[in-house]
Amino acid sequence: MHVERTKVLGAILLGALSAAILLSTCLRVGYVSGRSMEPLLQDGDLVVALRFPGYLARVSCGDLVLAEAPTGAGGEGGMVVKRVRSIDGGEGGPFFQLSGDNRDFSRDSRDYGLVPASRLRGLVFYPRRGGSKTGSRPAGR
Repeated sequence: MHVERTKVLGAILLGALSAAILLSTCLRVGYVSGRSMEPLLQDGDLVVALRFPGYLARVSCGDLVLAEAPTGAGGEGGMVVKRVRSIDGGEGGPFFQLSGDNRDFSRDSRDYGLVPASRLRGLVFYPRRGGSKTGSRPAGR
């Protein structure tokens, strides 16, 4: 009985550790900061982005992505949530044209140019209204 119990506990711990590693490498969680994605996303909304092997092949025009914005040349850096407007598969690509839905309040590819695939951090699959009520952490501008 004691050996079976030890095996079960070991299997549970191994499963929990495996799940934690998987989630920490495949999921990105952030909070929207700013008005660039209104009306779909508002300041303080929670977003969850999925990143898995081959996920870039699934990104298409119209999708929401979590990306690391370039610094300089009109970009402020940091993580942003933007909509994919076009994909350029040219040499060294793909490169993504990203923009906010509320263009009057968005710093995006119009300011900092195309974003290389290496700066994409995930495909947003779970936006949730009002994810944070006690201050936002930047995930979108």
